[in-house]
Amino acid sequence: MKDRDAEGEPQRRERIRDFWDEYAQRDPLIAIYDNAEVRANRDEPFWRSGEADARRLAWFFAPGARVVEIGCGIGRMMRFLAPRCGEIVGVDISANMIAQGREALAGAPNVRWLQTNGASLAGLDDASVDFLYSLLVLIHVDRRSAFRYLEEIRRVLPPRGLAFLQFQNIACPEGIASMRGVLDSDYPLEFYTDEELRYLFAEVGLSVVAHFSDAQFLFYTLTPGDAAERRERIARGLAVVEAESGATGDLDVALRSTLDDVQPLRLELVVARDGRQVRVEEAYVDAAPGASRLVVRRAGADQPAEASWNGRALALREVEFPGVSADTPQGPAAFQVSLLPSGVLPATPDAAAYPGLAHAWRS
Repeated sequence: MKDRDAEGEPQRRERIRDFWDEYAQRDPLIAIYDNAEVRANRDEPFWRSGEADARRLAWFFAPGARVVEIGCGIGRMMRFLAPRCGEIVGVDISANMIAQGREALAGAPNVRWLQTNGASLAGLDDASVDFLYSLLVLIHVDRRSAFRYLEEIRRVLPPRGLAFLQFQNIACPEGIASMRGVLDSDYPLEFYTDEELRYLFAEVGLSVVAHFSDAQFLFYTLTPGDAAERRERIARGLAVVEAESGATGDLDVALRSTLDDVQPLRLELVVARDGRQVRVEEAYVDAAPGASRLVVRRAGADQPAEASWNGRALALREVEFPGVSADTPQGPAAFQVSLLPSGVLPATPDAAAYPGLAHAWRS
């Protein structure tokens, strides 16, 4: 085993590059997304996981945006985000990963690949990226290189650009267990606390738009602009001006925007009828300046909701949950609707900054 303490930063990055090149040659699917289902069934669950993650990322940017992924691997998520992008750039330290990604996404004309030294976004111009994301990658990057990446992210994002980043949380039982699991190995895994990450973001000029945690992971939506100013601008510029719900379980919501740019919004809808809850998730709508209208129709208790935005049908995904949660409004037909900007999840402190966009109605 090499003496990692004796290595300089370039040597550490070279070792990491060789590590991922070897993994990519041996088994890229497991190197990127290792779980029992992928080990058993290979391609189908691997790409299905990429499609699910891509749906969660699609609300961060408007159609036609320029998007960048740090640690793209063979394009697990890029494959499904590419149709929404003007251009999507996959950045990776491993030449082997990029080579296999080129092959896997050969039919996508707007996909570009960029090999990095593990700390730089050289090849991307200043303020040229609308949205940048990195999932399950910065947890493997040594802390010095990760800081350099943060500086680079600040450089390539314009004032209204966004980044969505994932880190490993040490300040929880799961994080401690993960750290103990790699203490005696060369497996690259780095740990942070929320407090120190916020300090690092501020140091490079990135502002936290929203934050949430999931088990041992910390997730941040960041902007190089002023997050507080962004929240105030959106809260002033977007408002529900009228809402009506009918006895049959219909909902009609009028939204008005005074913003001068198209703002992707995440639509989350909970419909409760006769003790049943149906949650409609991961739908995305764009609120251009002027009036917009969300209409939800439910013809019967066992029929799925149909929704439209400005008369255009929305492709909604429904997930049924047994029973109704304690915080869901009760009644013959009850609704909870959130139309929230990128990076902000319902029922979080961040959502409280947009009081006009999260409502509950009862018919």
